[in-house]
Amino acid sequence: MAGNNMSSQRRITNYPRTTGYERQVLYGAFFFTQFNFTPTAEAIEKNSWGARQDGTTHILTTFIAAHGKVYLQAIAAARQSIQNGISGITGIHLEDPFLSPARPGISDPSAIRPLEEDDVVALKRKARDFPGIILLTIAPECQKPSYLKRLSTSGIILFAGHSEAAMADLAYTQDATHLWNAMPASTSRNPGLISEVLGGDR
Repeated sequence: MAGNNMSSQRRITNYPRTTGYERQVLYGAFFFTQFNFTPTAEAIEKNSWGARQDGTTHILTTFIAAHGKVYLQAIAAARQSIQNGISGITGIHLEDPFLSPARPGISDPSAIRPLEEDDVVALKRKARDFPGIILLTIAPECQKPSYLKRLSTSGIILFAGHSEAAMADLAYTQDATHLWNAMPASTSRNPGLISEVLGGDR
């Protein structure tokens, strides 16, 4: 489960094990501009420095829903930050924009949309030689399974989030982003995503 502090490393292989905090979700740190508003390597560097002030050693910079394909700019910035040797940057978490319109959370509902063929092609191209982790939060029930399979086999890690997914929708996801937040609670007749992540094999 991805949250403010990393609480699970079950499926993310090659993630560094350290004595400090490891964050999967970092929008901003230490009063600096949020990366979502300024998706540049410079913004990542500032936030990395800020995160280190509270003992965080490694982060996945998070980019949340934006219109179009701005997420590609965010991936490029993360690549540049790693190549620049910015301390503690292990990759990028895209919480953008392939979420459920029924579960937008704080994301801009007008930016939310399903994956399209050109998104899959672009993401696979970016993942081909990316020097770190690309974690993509999606609502799997809103996507074509063939797209999710192609992304999963490209090395992109898929988490379910902002989602009303049933168990049958989770074939290509490895875990979930912020359980209970922007997703329905489990019920006796619909155990859903939360029960699958906590009680299943993910």
